Amino acid sequence: MSTQGRGPGRLWAATITAVLVATVCACTPDPAPIELDPSGSPSTTPTSTPSPTPTPTPTVPGEVLALPDGAKPERPALLDGEPSVEAAVAFATYFVGLFPYSLQTNDSTDFASASHPDCVFCTSVKNDVAGQTERSEHTVGGGISISAATATEIDLGRHFAAYLTIHEAPSHVENEFGTVTDRDDEPNSYAVEMAIFYDGSTWSMREVSSDEATP
Repeated sequence: MSTQGRGPGRLWAATITAVLVATVCACTPDPAPIELDPSGSPSTTPTSTPSPTPTPTPTVPGEVLALPDGAKPERPALLDGEPSVEAAVAFATYFVGLFPYSLQTNDSTDFASASHPDCVFCTSVKNDVAGQTERSEHTVGGGISISAATATEIDLGRHFAAYLTIHEAPSHVENEFGTVTDRDDEPNSYAVEMAIFYDGSTWSMREVSSDEATP
């Protein structure tokens, strides 16, 4: 798969069209909100029971900000503990951070390690990174911030569903000579749903889907 003719900001929307596995999509309960700290890990502070009709606020405390270009997200320590909803949220935010890092550096090693072999979205991203490398191109910009993250445990200790609201910055693709070959000058926001699998020792992204969201 190539990013030619498809700006990097559109890559996220173009590649996350696959439907989540049925065990995650069918009648999942409403996820409990998990408050994020600025590092991207869930807060360990207990939260009160949410109101049945929560009032949206323009600024979300604990928003995870986009990393600078080429900065690798830190793997959360929660992933080395027992499987939990909090760990699933931590994995989801970590995975999202690996997406722009892979395109900016053409290094998809950690992204691949966090991907399930059957993940269509993951394979698409890895192919795009390989295509950029072959053309001696890389992405500039496209950092992703997260304004909301929740999760639900579907199958005890094994399958989780995560729900994120992400915001992708403008970006462009340039070649080894600094010539811009493609660009997306508009920021993009998406409501993302993720199917996450834990096999007893390793977390992996099983599939991803999304809809455009209001910034």
